[in-house]
Amino acid sequence: MNNFRLYLISLFFSGHFFYLFGQDSSGGHDFDEDHGGDEFSLYGTVQSGDASFSTVGAEFQITASDGALINYYNFDIPAGETVRFIQPNSASSVVNKILGLVPTQIDGNLYGNGKVVLLNSSGIVFGENAVVEVGKLHAIAGTDTQESFSLSGTITNAGSIKAKEVVLAGQSVTNTGTILVEEGSLVMAAGASVGLTDRDNTLFVSISSEDPLGGASDIAGQAVLQSGVVQASKAQFYGNSITHGGSTQASTLTVQDYATFDGAKGTVSTPELVVSGSQYGSSTQNFDLSGKTNTVNKLMISGSHQDLKIRSSQGLQVGESVTKNEQTPNEDGGDILSVLVQNMDLRVDEGDLTLHVLPAPNLTTSDNSLLLAAENNLVLPVDLESFTHSRKILYGRNLGVGAIEKDDLALGSTVSLDAISIFIDDLSPTLSPSVIKALATDNPTFEGFDSKGGLVELSQMSEEQLNMLFKYGLFTGYSYFFQAPDKSAKLANDLEEAGGSSALFGGSFAVVASAGSASSDSSGDGGSEDGDGDGSSSSTSSSPNTAARAIGVAPFAPISRPILSVEASAILEKALAPEIEQKMEKYLNP
Repeated sequence: MNNFRLYLISLFFSGHFFYLFGQDSSGGHDFDEDHGGDEFSLYGTVQSGDASFSTVGAEFQITASDGALINYYNFDIPAGETVRFIQPNSASSVVNKILGLVPTQIDGNLYGNGKVVLLNSSGIVFGENAVVEVGKLHAIAGTDTQESFSLSGTITNAGSIKAKEVVLAGQSVTNTGTILVEEGSLVMAAGASVGLTDRDNTLFVSISSEDPLGGASDIAGQAVLQSGVVQASKAQFYGNSITHGGSTQASTLTVQDYATFDGAKGTVSTPELVVSGSQYGSSTQNFDLSGKTNTVNKLMISGSHQDLKIRSSQGLQVGESVTKNEQTPNEDGGDILSVLVQNMDLRVDEGDLTLHVLPAPNLTTSDNSLLLAAENNLVLPVDLESFTHSRKILYGRNLGVGAIEKDDLALGSTVSLDAISIFIDDLSPTLSPSVIKALATDNPTFEGFDSKGGLVELSQMSEEQLNMLFKYGLFTGYSYFFQAPDKSAKLANDLEEAGGSSALFGGSFAVVASAGSASSDSSGDGGSEDGDGDGSSSSTSSSPNTAARAIGVAPFAPISRPILSVEASAILEKALAPEIEQKMEKYLNP
């Protein structure tokens, strides 16, 4: 029996013995010689259904019927080894229950044409060299309780997973690798138990922080860490604490059953983001997706939240657009849907921020704030009187200065100001002293900032005095309605942040001075659209219009002739005033 090896494993399950007969059918291939004398195999017992095990070439193959359940003491796959499941079709499933007391370690290759379930209460680890390509993958660190899975271990992926559906569920879940789900759902769920239901080829997930078996549950340890790369048709994150420092691209991203979502350092790209908060009137849930690299086209909010921060690099729509026959703000007196967020901060770069919902605080008796900012237009569903947050900052190019008129100016009023030199990154729920000083210069007639019947004259105060005023809440009691700077001012500000005048040129060359430097031969008026140039010979960072004049005041002294890039040509054509272009011609033309 040179080509056959018989393995007999006797295990006791529920009063019955199970036997596994493994057969080497390598067809004369010397497996031992190629693998250093140690033949790789997996030992298991078939609890239900049919399964056979064989070594074919360099693969260990498991041929399983649909619904087969196999028990193992060990399902480790070492680096360089391959396990392949051969199933009747792509709709077939095989459950692999690992009964050992240590986590399963997969460092090799795992292939299958159907659904492969790995179940180990101690946990499952996919190492850096792991490659998983199956029809569907469910990796669950827990115990099957018939109606759900009691979760007790950790799921970790540092390898590459590719499938049409992926479920990673455990008491904690970590992904530092790559997960590609081409057609279906990716679920990363951390909790005490998880329920998975497949109806009409759609996966439904329910997560609980309570152990269904009645044991103690460590809620603080129920965490999801996504610092890898995820691409999926539909991605779903569940967990008490979710940290997103990686990259997630999905047609729909759902975040649910969480206490904290920290995504400030990650990147999310999705046409639709669904954030589900607490179903109670008050909440401590905090959601932070405030990084500048996110692209979110639609935001759907449900439940209540304490803090919610979201930033998108493109236009963002909040809520569904509805007709007059449904809930909508219209002349017929229809209502719109309210969303409960104690402190909301939504920002959009390079696009419009459009609201189809009415934000409201959970508790009006506690401190609350609303910041809505768009570098383009801010489109609101109702007038300002309908917004009930105690502190409001609204920012957009379509918000006309002086649109709000008050008979008397008192703390708590909503004031309408021009933000000539204030950009979206300068905003915060409580404006800083430096921003207030810039606004005072941008709006010299606003009586709240001058000495003509106003509270104080900021220009006469030191930084120490200003900070003292802010410490006691002066100027922080207003709600602000800002008309954002136009595109040319924004462009100039971006150029200044990118390195000043040297950012205009392609290639590498030395420039003695850049934007923001003083120049003895600069006119200082910069061709700014507001026309408030004072003709001074220098411009400092303390000027409120420094950014808008960054190009104009830049003294060029190139060591060699700079080479103008295509991008720089377009910038100069749009951004430079005629008088500034004339000054630069000798450097730019051959």
